[in-house]
Amino acid sequence: MISKSKIQWVSILGLTLVCSLTSCYEHPEGCMDVRAANYDVKADQPCDDCCKYPELKLTVSHFFEGNPADTGTFLVLEDVPDVRIRSLTFYVSDIKLLNGTNDSESTIEEFISVGNRTGNLLSYYDARYAVAKIKFGPTKTISLGTFKNADLYKGIQMNFGISEEINHSVMDKISSSHALYTKTSDGMYLNESDGYYFLKMELQLEDQSFRTITIQGDDLFRMMALENDFDFRSRTIRTIQMGIEYKSWFGGIDFHSDSDSAIQQKLSDQIKFSVSFL
Repeated sequence: MISKSKIQWVSILGLTLVCSLTSCYEHPEGCMDVRAANYDVKADQPCDDCCKYPELKLTVSHFFEGNPADTGTFLVLEDVPDVRIRSLTFYVSDIKLLNGTNDSESTIEEFISVGNRTGNLLSYYDARYAVAKIKFGPTKTISLGTFKNADLYKGIQMNFGISEEINHSVMDKISSSHALYTKTSDGMYLNESDGYYFLKMELQLEDQSFRTITIQGDDLFRMMALENDFDFRSRTIRTIQMGIEYKSWFGGIDFHSDSDSAIQQKLSDQIKFSVSFL
């Protein structure tokens, strides 16, 4: 007669043998997206919303004739008395990376809640729209949002200013940390009808007088497509290093005698010639 204890021992041994060979293997969960920073090569089962993607960051430096420039720098322009920038803030927006010859776009995963007003009805939708508010001064790094598409890129597209769709929308759901937050003290937002200043600048002229230049309005909005190699194939933090050369941007402008409208037009048209990647 076989004892009960022997039967239990044989059962445990058989179960252990079966588990070791086949179905009792426990499949580990993890991030299975190769684009993610925490991609787990050992994972057999996808986890629930656990993948972490790197941020795309924009580092902006300011130069005059190749030298770092800040609010203490006097800009010596051709045939024009010196000027000094006391303050300068401007927007670049809807930033996208371009994939070689087919110009397919890879966008940044930055969504904002935009209000659309139709008569008395107000509805909201999520718009994918990456924005950087750039201020003249020391080099600064700005987070643009999550960027999933690891690849080698051949160019970048961005806008000077805020697109008409966003510029005249209701922006009351924007978080206080966002570049388009409307209650900041820098006064870049006007109202729903007029939208945002694309640029706001205060200059000190050589005679110690001051001049304020602002740019707004859909007719001064500019799209820029710029060629450059960006290798973002790694799963680490990705950074675009951009330089603004004010000798090129301000070229041909007489801040003493040109009209506001002439200066606004030149600044909007010439910014694309001032942008380079370091």
